[in-house]
Amino acid sequence: MAKLFDNPAELSAGWSCSQDARTEWAVDGRDWMLNRMFAEREEQKRFIHHCREEYLRAVRRWKEQLVVLVHLSAGAPARATELLSIQHKNAAEAQAQRGIFIENQMMAFVITYHKGYSASGRFKVIHRFVPDEVAELVAYYLWLVQPFVEYLQFVSGQYMDEPTSFLWEPEAEEGWGAGEDEEILLFE
Repeated sequence: MAKLFDNPAELSAGWSCSQDARTEWAVDGRDWMLNRMFAEREEQKRFIHHCREEYLRAVRRWKEQLVVLVHLSAGAPARATELLSIQHKNAAEAQAQRGIFIENQMMAFVITYHKGYSASGRFKVIHRFVPDEVAELVAYYLWLVQPFVEYLQFVSGQYMDEPTSFLWEPEAEEGWGAGEDEEILLFE
């Protein structure tokens, strides 16, 4: 963590703490995993045709464990809606800002607290710092894995324009089972 830098004032779309030029990464993380996959022709064929969805499921399961680590190690537990809405990079739309920063050699998950907003008209900004061990996992993920995941999602057609900027991407909610015109019986 002592060698990671960030510019919290950077507002450009797509900016992430993993992009600060002062951080000297061992390899270029944007295409490192992709290059490793393409290094061997047979591995490339096997992965593209058979393993892509399996890999994305494994990443999703790993991120589920990561959210538990962040939730339990970053001070008082955050509300699920606050924690799950953290973005790892600045989004292109509506100046949405990322919520993961490196501050004084520590990683912070920054959320806005909404309870009481209607009364005060102000958001409360909460910095949740994670231990170095958790921060290291997040940093490696953002540096090496996230660019590869975005490539796979693009290739599979999950994102036509821009990949999601959420660290824990929301999934579509399942319906209640009743159509708009159907009556739902609460009591029988």
